[in-house]
Amino acid sequence: MSCAPVCAPSLILVTAVHIFCYFHLNIPQKLSTWGCAYRILLCMPSIKSPIAKVSLTGTILAVVAAGSFGVYSAGGFIAPGGTAATAAAGAEPTQSAQESPSESPSPEPTPEPTTPAQKMERTAKNAFGKEGAQATGEIQAPFPTSADAADMLVQQFKGGVVMYTPKYGPVAVESGVYEHWWKQRGYSDFAGWEGLPVSWRSKKGVLYTKFEKAELYWDKANGLPRNTNVLGAKDALVIGDSQVTATSWVGLGLKQAGFAPYLFRCGGIGFVTAREGVCPSYYQGVMGGRWALPSGNPGVIYLDASGNDIYIHEDETKAREHVNAHQTQVIEQLRRMYPSSKIVFGGVVSMDEASAPDKQVAHKRHVANEVARQGARETGVLFMDTSGWQSLYLAEGDMADGVHLKEKAHHKLAGPFATRLRELLGTA
Repeated sequence: MSCAPVCAPSLILVTAVHIFCYFHLNIPQKLSTWGCAYRILLCMPSIKSPIAKVSLTGTILAVVAAGSFGVYSAGGFIAPGGTAATAAAGAEPTQSAQESPSESPSPEPTPEPTTPAQKMERTAKNAFGKEGAQATGEIQAPFPTSADAADMLVQQFKGGVVMYTPKYGPVAVESGVYEHWWKQRGYSDFAGWEGLPVSWRSKKGVLYTKFEKAELYWDKANGLPRNTNVLGAKDALVIGDSQVTATSWVGLGLKQAGFAPYLFRCGGIGFVTAREGVCPSYYQGVMGGRWALPSGNPGVIYLDASGNDIYIHEDETKAREHVNAHQTQVIEQLRRMYPSSKIVFGGVVSMDEASAPDKQVAHKRHVANEVARQGARETGVLFMDTSGWQSLYLAEGDMADGVHLKEKAHHKLAGPFATRLRELLGTA
């Protein structure tokens, strides 16, 4: 259409049509509003009717306002500070009736891992993060002769280890906890303590691995594996040799004193002495991480000195020095792990040398008792002197051999033990 000057009514109608087509029908044609307004003004002298002049003037103002301020555009409303181009970009696109709406393709779902290797890799990413999930070793089956772990697969990653069994699937574990787990399984008396890995969880940056019989984590402050079992004021953490069982004079005495014993013990061991393939030494268990000691702060830690250690060297002086160095380190480590617990260092129970049938054995045990006394004095822990107790409290026939009590005689030492323990703890 054209904006040439014609009669006033026609010119007004033409202008209105231009505006309607441009703003409401979105017809793509150029409309020079200023040009149309100028041409309408040229027609003003020829218009006689006052009403027509008023109408024409209103039309001119409408055209000028629309062209000057750009309130509307072919695409719709323009936001403050925007332009027709930006408004057109944000407007709803129009589609013909024949066109079907186009849909953006959905992302392909991540396939579920199916092989053990894939499952282990995904677990590593979830547990250790992208950086920690970098494999540092191949998948291995390290326990082919084990009764319960023959089909276990293990892979080392930068952030830890993933253990896989067909029964429980992939389980994440700290490297130090894994090392503890497989080394402890090398000792027959402790091999079944924890069982197979079942699941894992992470809390406040700490990775916890649940095994069939225990939940373990890595104590970063002490650099040792720990058990999540929490001991409290009525519990006793007990480390000892063959003199220590739940039904021996030590176990019974602890119960009489009001404590529930939590035992790490094995016959034939001591601070230095171990039984290869059967039990670690106290030092290996505590300092070397063979034992995953419990959490919390037990009411008492009873550390039983062992007569086995005095035989590690023929030279008695060397034996004393060796034992004293190890017992000092173990005590200091326990103090760091359980700062609120009282440590009682128990001596080596023995017979008087004068009345002992085997005077050499009695002498050795007295020497071991004195080494324990020295360790308690140097570390500042409580010391329970048990030398001579077998002669003091037992009757003839109560000993199974020169060192151990018969089953029926343990209660005879349990009472004196409980009494002395209460005195040391200040609860008598």
